[in-house]
Amino acid sequence: MYSFRVCPRCGKMSFPLDLSPDSLCPFCNHAIIKVKYTGKINDGNCYQTQDDYARQQKDIIETVIMPHPEFDRKLFDKRMEEEYYLLQKTMLYTPICSFCGSSNIQFIERKRKLVKGYILEKVCVSCGKKVK
Repeated sequence: MYSFRVCPRCGKMSFPLDLSPDSLCPFCNHAIIKVKYTGKINDGNCYQTQDDYARQQKDIIETVIMPHPEFDRKLFDKRMEEEYYLLQKTMLYTPICSFCGSSNIQFIERKRKLVKGYILEKVCVSCGKKVK
């Protein structure tokens, strides 16, 4: 069993445990509460790997957040929509290597030979190839 902090109204998680008890949710400005979670879902599986993280988050939402008396479904849906939009926007502007598919891209300054100054090149850190 472990503890975590969550906003009971909009369902926002991911708050550090050392957060002061009177802290407010940055999304809905409601008091954040500390809850305990066993780490096991009804089927008895223990989720300790990164692959199971999405299923664990879904279980926390269904068993801890939604039954809470202060839970607001409209606010939860609005928060999820905004987070999805932000994720899509981030993915849209993230450069990806055309050779290996990695998003681990680094910008490197290269000195020009004929003209004074520098140019920036995108290079994949994983495979070392130039990214267009």
